[in-house]
Amino acid sequence: MTDVITNQNVPILNQKKIRDMASGLRYVLGIPEGKELIYILGQGQEDNNAEAIESWIAEQLMQYPQTDTSGLFERLRTKLSRTLGLEDLY
Repeated sequence: MTDVITNQNVPILNQKKIRDMASGLRYVLGIPEGKELIYILGQGQEDNNAEAIESWIAEQLMQYPQTDTSGLFERLRTKLSRTLGLEDLY
């Protein structure tokens, strides 16, 4: 994964922020440590769920680049919960 995700050369989130956001998403969605999500969210080269979520976040930011990060966590939480079929739980 790259160190900085950019939109037209404007830094959006660095790796630490992506890691922190992934940690927060794991917490609020109750995603356990493990390897279950590597092939669901990741590229298959991640070592665990946390890294798979980091890859997923980076992919989302590249597919839907934006310069405004306000509300980003909530948008990603909603999309991830839908992707994992958790939308009725949260």
